[in-house]
Amino acid sequence: GAALRAGRRPVIAISRGDRVELVRVPEGYWPFAVPVGELGTVELVDSLGTVHVRWDSGHRFGVISEARDMIRAAAAGPC
Repeated sequence: GAALRAGRRPVIAISRGDRVELVRVPEGYWPFAVPVGELGTVELVDSLGTVHVRWDSGHRFGVISEARDMIRAAAAGPC
C-alpha cells in the first residue's frame, strides 16, 4: 500500500527483496547506465529512506527518498 507523509506525495512501501522497475530519470540527474524499464531487486532500504537496488544488469545504486517516483513496484511475473 501507499503511506502518506505529511505534506508529501504518497510513498510506496518498498522492502528488501521486492522487485522494482526504473520508470524515469529526472532531468539533471546523472545518466544512469540502467535504462528506463530495467528491473531490479531491493537490497536495502536505509534509515534515510534510500532504496538500494541491484539491477538485473548487475549495476547497483540507491534511489533517495525525494526521488522515489523514479521507481515503482514491478508487476508480478507469470506464476
